Amino acid sequence: ISSLTQVINANPRDAEGYNVRGSAYGRGGRYQQALKDFDTAISLNPNFYQAYANRALIYRFMGDNGKALADYNRALQINPSYDAAYIGRGNVYRQAGRTQEAFGDFEKAIQLDTTDARAYHNRGLIYQGQGQHTYAIEDFSTAISLASDASELYNGRGLSYLVMNQEDNAFADFNMAIKLD
Repeated sequence: ISSLTQVINANPRDAEGYNVRGSAYGRGGRYQQALKDFDTAISLNPNFYQAYANRALIYRFMGDNGKALADYNRALQINPSYDAAYIGRGNVYRQAGRTQEAFGDFEKAIQLDTTDARAYHNRGLIYQGQGQHTYAIEDFSTAISLASDASELYNGRGLSYLVMNQEDNAFADFNMAIKLD
């Protein structure tokens, strides 16, 4: 953060510096400082869709889903092809029980050829919740191909294998999930 602060001090009108430092603050759990940096980035560049999506994530972490949705919506208004905003907004919807809207957002991110495993993982969770385990397994498998070190993907797929009485596959996935975490 100190090196990012030096970059900002050298270029105080550069929105990207504030966005990057805000992300670092967010990863460190320093949400108020993160919000301040994202606010500054947006004031310097009102079309900075990544800063809106990053601020939305901080609002999600803070439990303010209304502000998170507003920022994800703004990011998508500026750039309707920004897959990360669809995934983030989809997570807000899914956690609020708005499954159909969540599914639509994950589907849109996938249609945009995202390489973000979260889109497939979250759509897989929706399929799983609907008892559509064949589709869930396909999505978890795609997510694993994109992020093979994420234990929750193997666990999710293992649960669907178990429901489908494919115990050997379930056992292998659960063991991999344990190995990873």
